[in-house]
Amino acid sequence: MAKAVKKGSQTQAQDQTETEAHAHARAHAYAYAYAYAHAHAYAHAHAHSHSHAHAHAHAHAYHKAQTKAQVQAQTH
Repeated sequence: MAKAVKKGSQTQAQDQTETEAHAHARAHAYAYAYAYAHAHAYAHAHAHSHSHAHAHAHAHAYHKAQTKAQVQAQTH
C-alpha cells in the first residue's frame, strides 16, 4: 500500500513539473509576442519620420530577433 502511495506522489510531482514547464513556455511565448508587437508598432511609428528603407531595416531586424527567440524557446 505504501508503495502505491509513493508511486502516486511521484506521478503528481511529474505532473507538477510538466505543468510548470508548460507555464514557463507559455510565459516565454507571451513575452516574445509582446516584444514583437511592440517592435512592430515602433517600426510603423518610425516609418512616418524616417525613410521607408530605414523603417524596413528596423522591421527586418526585429523580425530576425523574433525568429531567433522562437528557435530558442523551442529548444528549451
